[in-house]
Amino acid sequence: MSGELPEDFPGAIVVALHRGKGSSSRLLDVLNRVSRLRVVEACIGGVLEPSTVVLSPVGAHVLIGSRGRIHLEATTAKLVCPSADRLLASMAASRCAEHIAVILSGRGADATLGSRLFGDVGATVIAQDEESALFPEMPRAAREIGHVDFVVPLEHMAFALAELVAPPEVDGADSGAVSVRRGR
Repeated sequence: MSGELPEDFPGAIVVALHRGKGSSSRLLDVLNRVSRLRVVEACIGGVLEPSTVVLSPVGAHVLIGSRGRIHLEATTAKLVCPSADRLLASMAASRCAEHIAVILSGRGADATLGSRLFGDVGATVIAQDEESALFPEMPRAAREIGHVDFVVPLEHMAFALAELVAPPEVDGADSGAVSVRRGR
């Protein structure tokens, strides 16, 4: 998906991807090869920057504090790591309605609580549609139990994100290239 976003994408993207030990450096290399955006691993004290993808390190939860400051939290035995719920809850705590959460293919119900918290503060949640998800459980749980504003096929996700962060059109012209379903 990040390979389809423009290199001047105005937002930062934080990825909480469940993966095994040892996969961190390989994934970072692959993403940097295919993405137009800069891809970095989250580090304590880092700050979110436009046109950057921040990848959660293996074995730690990424939390976003005030002014986009990155915090890392050691894993606990009870939570999936990294936890999308912990990430989204930390972002929702800022009460910023400009955040956008994207819930992609995955097993379990991680991101359900976080998506609900996003909805509570007026932030936008996009979930991958079940037809294009290899593991539809996470996007389905967010839609059924949490909060989802839009349901989008994976192949249209980059376009949907770009449209949501684009400045409003002055003349009222409708780009209309892709239609997305409202959640629920």
